[in-house]
Amino acid sequence: MTTTSVFLRIHFLLKLILNGVALSIIWYRMDEGKEDIFEQASAKLSDWEEFGFPADRSHCYYLTFVLLILHILDRQIEYVCRLDFLEKVKLRAEQEEVKTMEMLNRILLFNILPPHVARFYLTMQLESHGQRVEVGSFHEERCAVAVLFASIPSFADFYYEDKQNEEGLRCIQLLNEIICDFDKLLRQREFQAVEKIKTIGSTYMAACGLQTQEKGSLVSEENPTGNVATLSKFAVAMMHALHELNKDAMQDFQLRAGISVGPVMAGVVGTVKPQYDIWGDTVNVASRMDSTGIPGRIQVTKEVADLLSSADNPYQMECRGEIFVKGKGKLTTYLLKTSYDEPGFETTEL
Repeated sequence: MTTTSVFLRIHFLLKLILNGVALSIIWYRMDEGKEDIFEQASAKLSDWEEFGFPADRSHCYYLTFVLLILHILDRQIEYVCRLDFLEKVKLRAEQEEVKTMEMLNRILLFNILPPHVARFYLTMQLESHGQRVEVGSFHEERCAVAVLFASIPSFADFYYEDKQNEEGLRCIQLLNEIICDFDKLLRQREFQAVEKIKTIGSTYMAACGLQTQEKGSLVSEENPTGNVATLSKFAVAMMHALHELNKDAMQDFQLRAGISVGPVMAGVVGTVKPQYDIWGDTVNVASRMDSTGIPGRIQVTKEVADLLSSADNPYQMECRGEIFVKGKGKLTTYLLKTSYDEPGFETTEL
């Protein structure tokens, strides 16, 4: 019975059955056997008779008691093993949940921040000798960043609130489809260097040249010509996406875009809800290129026009002339020629 009990992987009920069968055979031999097993026993065995228990019966009672003790131990071992197994299963489930949450947090972080900024925070938040490293604010300077502002001027007139329009909900849903179509363009390989900054109402803000130079990257922050060429191509792709959506939604939205290039300051503001943003005169000029632009056209500064003219696939441009830009005075701007230009448009000098 002791030998059977040492096998921990055998179910305790099976052990009880095996030991019970062995004990039953002993009892049977004691009750029905013709030969006296304890006939040649020593005198010590007969000492049990002083208590009113024959030696053979006392031996059976002793084995029965041992069987009960072994069964209790088997039950206890089985309980501990099952509890240990359930704890291990629970631990594995919690570990998988932690890994899933960590992966989701990484995905979310890489969606709201540029890759090199997200890696900065992930590196700074690693635990060092049981203590968490304090994370400081992230900021950096970039000397040749192309900045894009693209808006839909007619959306303000399109938006209205009434019961039929569900208090403006349907207008917001259509704007969401437009922004989602713009975001999908960022997944294309040729636009991997383009970084979406934010949306302000119906205005889409993006930049190219913010990401650090990595293996396999298409455009470097030190390549202003490549930055403006990529961002200009992205603006044209945005016009194409809006044109396709107009067909499905039966609308006549036009994209008005402005591009500027130059140095910017980039950084993250906020801790609970961090926001990556860029600042500088280049951003202000790009915003003015959009606000003073023409619907359906892409307006760029003279610096951008000079860089695009020296690109591998130069764009055709037409000089719009001098326009007044708040804080900058009069600036000479250019309009990129695309297949979505308004028919019959004539360049005028202002």
